[in-house]
Amino acid sequence: MPSPTVLPTRIVPPLPLPCPIVAETQTVDTLERQERPETPSSGGRERVPRREPVMIYMLACLVLLAGGLWAAAHHREQEQPSPVPAPAPERQGSAAEGPGAVSPPAMAESPETPPSVVTQAPKPKPPPTPPTTAPIRSRNAQQWPFSSDSIWNMPIGSGATFADPNFFQPPNGYGSDANPIVMSPSSPLRPIHTHAWPARCHKSGDAYSGVSVPIPDDYVVAPDDGNWDGKTPNLSGGVLLADGRTVRELNYFSRCEAGGPASVTTDGMRSTHDLYGNGRPDSFLGGHGGSGLSGVGGSIRRGELIGAAPIRHVTKLTVDMSRWGTREGGRNAHQWPAYVADSDTTSQTYGLNARGYTPILKMGSLLAIPGPVDLDSLGLETRPARKLAEAWQNYGSYVVDNSGFDTGWGQNLLNVEHGVKAEMAAAGINMSTYSSSGWSDTAWNRDMNRLFDQLHHVTNNGPGSIGGGGTPRVALAPPLVP
Repeated sequence: MPSPTVLPTRIVPPLPLPCPIVAETQTVDTLERQERPETPSSGGRERVPRREPVMIYMLACLVLLAGGLWAAAHHREQEQPSPVPAPAPERQGSAAEGPGAVSPPAMAESPETPPSVVTQAPKPKPPPTPPTTAPIRSRNAQQWPFSSDSIWNMPIGSGATFADPNFFQPPNGYGSDANPIVMSPSSPLRPIHTHAWPARCHKSGDAYSGVSVPIPDDYVVAPDDGNWDGKTPNLSGGVLLADGRTVRELNYFSRCEAGGPASVTTDGMRSTHDLYGNGRPDSFLGGHGGSGLSGVGGSIRRGELIGAAPIRHVTKLTVDMSRWGTREGGRNAHQWPAYVADSDTTSQTYGLNARGYTPILKMGSLLAIPGPVDLDSLGLETRPARKLAEAWQNYGSYVVDNSGFDTGWGQNLLNVEHGVKAEMAAAGINMSTYSSSGWSDTAWNRDMNRLFDQLHHVTNNGPGSIGGGGTPRVALAPPLVP
C-alpha cells in the first residue's frame, strides 16, 4: 500500500466506509496527547511533531467482493474549508459532491449577503387538519345539549356553498329574543296555564293546560326583569322534566311572579324531545312559532357571550323576513330543518319591504360567515361580537322566527337564554339598539352591522349535508353520557 499523502492545507472529511478513518488538520496543541495510528510503512507508532499542521488521510477496506478478492478504491475529495464534521453514518456536504450527498442541516447563506441575512425563508406550515373529536372530553347536557351530530352542534363543513342575502342596517336596529330555559328537574311542579295571544303573564281566568313542570320558585320571566325586548317577545323556550331527559317545549312562556303559575299562549304547549337526542321535536312543533324549531336548541346561554370559553354550537336568529324573506308558490317559504313558516297573512308577508334586491332567506335557512373571511379585518369593537363572529364562522346560525317591520319590530334579533340581556347590560353592552329615531349608533350596533354584512346563506345545508357537508371546520362535540 502506498504511503499516505500529506495535504497541508486541505481538509478531507471522513468517508462513509466500514473501516476507521482519521481525517483532520490539527496542531500539536490539540494532539500532544494523541498518537498516529499504525501504518504499513511505519511499522509502529510515532509522535506527531510539535506545532506543525498535520493532515492524516487514511484509506481502508471498501467492500468484500465476490470470489474473496479485495479492491482498493481511492477517493479524491474536492477542497472545501469547513469545520471537521462530527462522525456520522452519512456525509454532510453540498449537492455538488456527488450522488448520495445530503444537504447540511444549517440553511445556506449567499456570499453576496451579510452572514445575518438568510436568503431562503422557511416554508410555511400547512394548516392543521381539523380533528374529528373535540379536545374536551365531556360536556354538561343541561348547558350544552343534544347529540354531536345534532343540527345545533354540527360545524360548518368544507363543502358549504354560500349566497349573499344582502343584509343592511335594520330600520329599528338590533336586539335580543329571550328564550326562557329551565333546567331544574328536581324543583317543585308548577302548573302551566294558557291564554290568548298576545297576552303575557298569568291572569285570572286563564285555563289550566293539564301540564305541570318543575320550576324553581324564584324563577321569573316578566316585562320588568330587564330581559324583554319590545312589548311582545316570542319567549320560545323549554323546561327539563323530572326524568332529567325530557324537554317540554313552550311558546310565549312567562312566569311573572315568584312562586306563581307559569303561562303560555293557547297553542303554546308544544312537543317534547330528548335532551340527549338530535334536538328536533318528537312530534308537532318546537317552541319557535315561526319555524317550529326548538326553543332550547341554539340558544346562546348565560355566560357564553361574556365568558372566556368559545361558543361551541350553532346559534339562532329572529330576522326581519319582510325585508330578507322569500316566498315560494305564493306562500311564505321554509326549508329543512324548519317545519313551517309564519302564517301566510298580509301582516306576515315575507319580502314585502324588500327594495332593490331579491330576498333569498326562508324560515330554517342556515347562515354563516364564510371561512376565507379574516375576522381580524372586521374592526370589531366588542369582545362579545368577536366571540359571536367565531361561532358564526365555525357553526353558523339558523333563522327561527320573524321580526319584520310590519309585525312592529323591524329588527334583527339574537336568540339568547333569558337572563343574557341583563348579563350583557351589567358588562356595559345594551343589546337593544332601538331608539325613538330608529336605531342608535352604538359600538354594539356597529359590530352587528359588521357581522351581518359577512353573514351568507349556506345554500346546500340539508339532512345529508348538515352545515354544507365535507370536513367540519372544528372538532365535533364530545358524545353525551347519560
